[in-house]
Amino acid sequence: MVFDYRGETKTIRIEEPVSAGGVVYRIKDGAVETVLCGRDLPVRWSLAKGTPDDNETLEQTAVREVREETGLE
Repeated sequence: MVFDYRGETKTIRIEEPVSAGGVVYRIKDGAVETVLCGRDLPVRWSLAKGTPDDNETLEQTAVREVREETGLE
């Protein structure tokens, strides 16, 4: 239960975040290699993904985010 500054109960809306992304991979010498995006401090590795822009489909978001975060076409 959530209360406002007067102590009255409030209804809040909880939205689930939406993101889209892609897995970039290749098979080289019989092994699967996967592209991961990383950052420093704290070190964190993830797949390329992000949130949709206005009026953008999830597929368009996935393609854009992979391009932006990996530099790959």
